[in-house]
Amino acid sequence: MLTGTVTAEKLVSVLDEELPQEPHQDDDPEVIDYYEDFIVRDFKASLYIQGSIDKSLVESVNDIRKAGGKMDKLTELFNRQLTHPHYDVVSQIHNTRMSQGSPVMDHVIKMINLFEKLETMGTAFDLLYKMDVILNSLPRSYASFQMSYKISERQLELTKLANALV
Repeated sequence: MLTGTVTAEKLVSVLDEELPQEPHQDDDPEVIDYYEDFIVRDFKASLYIQGSIDKSLVESVNDIRKAGGKMDKLTELFNRQLTHPHYDVVSQIHNTRMSQGSPVMDHVIKMINLFEKLETMGTAFDLLYKMDVILNSLPRSYASFQMSYKISERQLELTKLANALV
């Protein structure tokens, strides 16, 4: 919505433009007009930005003079919040438990998908860790399989682990 408003008002260019040097009284009138026009457009864009964001974020951009700088700061803040989905996936991995009686293949595939989702976010775990997490997420009825698997010190690919559990 904000980008649409800034674009509709023909203010989007101000986000990428450098702040022109403040002119002197004896400068060319076109230079003075360009500077004044830039200041007005930048001020309007800044107002649109500050008016369209949550009040809790206004303070973080209040001291930034240029609208482009405000947008850069907001981008930085929102990129920082991308750690939340990462945390959510890690929490899902560690809190997912297979229900007694549900298909083990479905459970292992769900876990594999969660690990793959984390990998697309830039976090990868080694195979042994993934296997430990998956084995620990199984119900007690798989305790003998877990014990024999750990004693054997084998490392199966996760899909082969799923087949071995079936």
